[in-house]
Amino acid sequence: AAGRSEAGLSLYLNGLNSETRPGIKFTLRSLSQNLADLLPSARTPSYLFHLFGLADRDTTKLGDHLLYADNFVQSSLSSGSALATDSIVALNMWMYATHLLYNGIETCRKLTVANNPSVFD
Repeated sequence: AAGRSEAGLSLYLNGLNSETRPGIKFTLRSLSQNLADLLPSARTPSYLFHLFGLADRDTTKLGDHLLYADNFVQSSLSSGSALATDSIVALNMWMYATHLLYNGIETCRKLTVANNPSVFD
């Protein structure tokens, strides 16, 4: 089981087998790291909601939890937990998919404002 844990962790940390566009691959770990690297104004409401809860509603402690998904997944993989693959899907992939959805909505909002400035006066 230890060998499978190490192989799974290595794949999570170093495996380049997911693509955003043909030929452009990334690690599963980067899904949560990329969100942590964003400016606070660019983070999605759901991500901020989770950070706020983990920080016990103390906004000065939000930064302590930026990599909560990555930390949980690595811990699950290292321990050989059966929750490891579920945590990757539930935390990293879900969080990143939500981020893409919010980015799409924000792009549409900006285009609407640009094309119809009088509506927003």
